[in-house]
Amino acid sequence: MPPKSSQRPSHWKQAPCRELRPLLEQRHGIRFAPVELAERFSFEHGAPPGPTFGFHGAFNLPRAMPEADLWWALERIPERLWSEGVIWRWVTRARKDGRGAFAERLYRHCIEAFPERTAGWAQPAR
Repeated sequence: MPPKSSQRPSHWKQAPCRELRPLLEQRHGIRFAPVELAERFSFEHGAPPGPTFGFHGAFNLPRAMPEADLWWALERIPERLWSEGVIWRWVTRARKDGRGAFAERLYRHCIEAFPERTAGWAQPAR
C-alpha cells in the first residue's frame, strides 16, 4: 500500500519499478517485463505502438474510448479531474494526435455545457 499522500514523494508510483526493483526481484522473486513487452499491455505517456490491454491516467480516455462513449463519460467526470486540468488535456491531446475536428467539438461542448468549469480556458492552438 502506498504511503499517505502527505508522506509520499511526487514520484511514488515509479518507486516499485525503479527504486524498489532490486529488492522486489531478489527478496521476493518478482519479475518485471521488458519495456517493449510492457508497452504491448498498457500505455501512459505517448501514443501506444499498437492495441493495448489498458492505459494509465484519465487523460488517456480519449485515446481509448469511442467518441460516443466519451460524451457519456464527460457528464460523469468527478470534479477533481476538472480541477486538475485532465479535461483540458483531452482537448490538447486530441489536437496533438491529429484529431482536430474532435478537439474542436470537445472544446465547444465543454465551454457550452460546463461554463463554470471552463471559465479560464483559452481557445486551443490550431
